[in-house]
Amino acid sequence: MIPRPNQRILSLAVPFAVAGLMASGCGDEETPDSGVVADSGVVADTGPRDLGVVTDSGVDAGTETLYDRLGAEAGIRAVIVDFVGRVAADSKINGYFLNSSVNGSRLVTCLTKQVGALAGGPQTYPAEGQGPDADGCRNMTESHAGLGISAQDFADLAGHLVAELTERNVAEADRTTIVNALTPLAGDIVERPENTEAIYNRIGRKPAVEAVITDFVGRLVADPKINGYFLNNRVNAARLSGCLVRQVCGLVGGPCKYREEVELVYDKDADGTVETAELCAEMTPVHQGLGISAVDYNDLALHLVGALTTAGVAQADIDTIATALTSDGLKSQIIEDANDNATIYQRIGRKPAVSTVIGGFVGRVVGDAKINGYFLNSSVDPARLGTCLVRQVCQVTGGPCKYGEEVETEIDRDRDGTVEANELCRDMTAAHLGMGISTVDYNDLAGHLVAELTAAGVADADITTIAGVLTAPAFVDLVVENPANNENIYQRIGRKPAVATVIGDFVGRVVANQAINGYFLNSAVDASRLTTCLTRQVCQITGGPCKYGEELEAEIDRDDDGTVEADEVCQGMMQVHSGLGISQNDYNDLAGDLVAALNAAGVTQPDVDAIATTLTAPALVGQIVEDANNNATVYQRVGRKPAITTVVGDFVTRVVSDNSLVGFFGNLNVFQTNRLRACLVRQVCNIDGPCRYGQEVLEPVFDLNNNAMLDPAEVCKDMLTSHAGLVNPLNGNAAITYADFTALVGHLSMSLTMAGVDNGDRDAVINALAPLCDEIVAGATGCP
Repeated sequence: MIPRPNQRILSLAVPFAVAGLMASGCGDEETPDSGVVADSGVVADTGPRDLGVVTDSGVDAGTETLYDRLGAEAGIRAVIVDFVGRVAADSKINGYFLNSSVNGSRLVTCLTKQVGALAGGPQTYPAEGQGPDADGCRNMTESHAGLGISAQDFADLAGHLVAELTERNVAEADRTTIVNALTPLAGDIVERPENTEAIYNRIGRKPAVEAVITDFVGRLVADPKINGYFLNNRVNAARLSGCLVRQVCGLVGGPCKYREEVELVYDKDADGTVETAELCAEMTPVHQGLGISAVDYNDLALHLVGALTTAGVAQADIDTIATALTSDGLKSQIIEDANDNATIYQRIGRKPAVSTVIGGFVGRVVGDAKINGYFLNSSVDPARLGTCLVRQVCQVTGGPCKYGEEVETEIDRDRDGTVEANELCRDMTAAHLGMGISTVDYNDLAGHLVAELTAAGVADADITTIAGVLTAPAFVDLVVENPANNENIYQRIGRKPAVATVIGDFVGRVVANQAINGYFLNSAVDASRLTTCLTRQVCQITGGPCKYGEELEAEIDRDDDGTVEADEVCQGMMQVHSGLGISQNDYNDLAGDLVAALNAAGVTQPDVDAIATTLTAPALVGQIVEDANNNATVYQRVGRKPAITTVVGDFVTRVVSDNSLVGFFGNLNVFQTNRLRACLVRQVCNIDGPCRYGQEVLEPVFDLNNNAMLDPAEVCKDMLTSHAGLVNPLNGNAAITYADFTALVGHLSMSLTMAGVDNGDRDAVINALAPLCDEIVAGATGCP
């Protein structure tokens, strides 16, 4: 005999309330008492099976009945409980059970009674034509009438019973006896013997419906025309899918009972019971207030048709389903905006049109130097910004979006499938806290949105309505922190455009300042990037929104690939100035030029003083200055580029006064003479100063065409190229000799001495230039 179920079997609730079991005769058309199997006190076993046949029971196998071998009523009940669990978990057939029209406790009782009677036990079960017994068990024909059970459904059900008996080690002969006893009941139960009499069966039953709904929901979420109704945390995705499966299952002739759920997916509070509030909602209440338009509904229906088509459903069946979906009775429960124009959102063109407007708006903002400092940095996620703005305008215009309640994939920055709290669109106060946005900033933003709405062809009346919402004090106060437009230097100066003007003047002063321009007038410096980075730095220093070193700005994207790489970002002060050997004098001259540019721009003296204090703070100076005593190099000790310019001027005068050398230079025009002087200055400066000989940019003396870009012919040439073929017409067109080179070096040495350069630095300069003999003297004849 089969022993009594152990305590573990009795302690774990069956995870589904079940009803209408085929081959049970236990359907209940009365009001259910609870519909939960746990009410019966019998539960499913998830532990090891220990209810198999016991061969040492002491009972003679020849006289023991099948009923005895199954463990009598207690053993059979245990089998039935786990059998019901298998059925409830099988989506191919559980649509017949997972609804509240059946009393789960009675189901187990009736099945136990039926199997007991078939196994030779003392139980009796209503036969054909008999009425319900005292437990409410009904005969097979009556209890299954109208359920539309197919032959395949019946086979699946029987398969679960056989599997349960097999797992419990019931002998094969006994299993066969039970199956043979149940098989004749098929005629009273099966109404669709061909398995194709209903669309539901032709599709492939509930698993196929589930696959269609999964595809359908994916299409909805990916369609911006309608996904605003779904991508928020008010929608329980699992419950939505479950309800849609039930609805379509019933619509195509399946056994599902919409709004009679007992499925765990709906048990939101996880208390083991599906309350009324957790049932699939009626169409009218669940869609009330959503403002769904006719075009929204059509898009929804088309996506379902698309999913059905992809699943291989026959066109005739799709047409039947489409007819049901487009019936006035169903549509009237869902559509509230039959003319597609009840809200600005619909009149604009729904979410795709809003997205287009926001794309244009963001482009306008990024292109507006007055306000783009708030956006062009890596603390702003452009994709998330665009998504959040779309949601906000979608909601403001009466659309279905729920700002701040996102479950949208483009906001899932860590791509873990869940939108965490820090990924949600933030409320206006939190998102703008500490940014110092002024009224004029806000007005510029609003103006760009209005301009883009106008460009998109939105009606003036609708634009006025949107503008009214955006400029209402209740909304503005959430964003603006600087209503007077003057609470920091940045705003008082005139924001980023004014800062950019100051920097333009500053760079011009630096380029013209011989004391420091050697650091800048070479091709290793990207003038545009330098200007952009300086603008960002001063913008930040003055309390503006720029984030130095966190660029997303187009003008810094040197390879134009759409992304600002690490080497294109404005570098830290120490990194960018490392190895330049900047002296304290150099730094002071730079700061002085910036102060002069600020003064020229009309910045008030207190604000200039405040900026100067920041610029001269040890923390900043220490990151830039490497030569605090202004004497670490010959370049600094000589007196920097102005002193070198003086030396070179004296040197050129001495050379052209030397009759043995003047012939090499006598035919130079004014431009060539100036270029010669500038190149000589660069060459001497290049020994250990900041000049980069042969990499000239921007210097006026080189720019023959005045186009701010130097042609290769205007760049200082290497010594070999510039002296090749050079002859002295005053000396019979003789080429440069070692004696000529020695005379040139002598003149330079004298010029350095006359300028007060000490002997050690003078010798250092001469020794650095001595190796040029091989490139200057014809054939390098006589060079050491």
